[in-house]
Amino acid sequence: MLKSQEAESDAGPIPMENKLFGYNNDELELFEIPEVCRYFQMLHNTWPYGLYFFNPETHTIQLLVFCNVEQKVERDGANGAILGVRNANFPEFIESAAVSVFEIAALMGWTMQETSAFLNEIVKLFRAETPNAEVPESLEERRQRHNAFMVSQHGTLSEFACSSHREEGRPLGH
Repeated sequence: MLKSQEAESDAGPIPMENKLFGYNNDELELFEIPEVCRYFQMLHNTWPYGLYFFNPETHTIQLLVFCNVEQKVERDGANGAILGVRNANFPEFIESAAVSVFEIAALMGWTMQETSAFLNEIVKLFRAETPNAEVPESLEERRQRHNAFMVSQHGTLSEFACSSHREEGRPLGH
């Protein structure tokens, strides 16, 4: 049985909560129960506004996503395991709801930047990263690291290039 609750909010989306009854004694997580997943898949296919209205605090948004994309579990020695989503179909799922989220957000007066930030926060909920995971290096950081290496190793690299030219019998150009 499904029951919806809605509450008004001036700060953002109107949170919506779905309550599923009759599964308290089931050992499976709700997203592992086929009929629950079929319901959330059907709901998303006919009403793709869940990313906007469902609430991460009550885990309704997580249930929507986990029922629509493949999950993965990453082991973390300190914390046990972290549940996330596989990247294979997650972007496709987000894209399938993005237009609807942008439509609703525009009606609510949100800017494109606010809506993009909102979607990015949702995406962050599902990245299964361990607390000690390194943040990927940006292109600018990589460029700076490479330049610093070149400067620090200038003498060694120059000597290597000169010795290579001498071995091949080529003249050194200045």
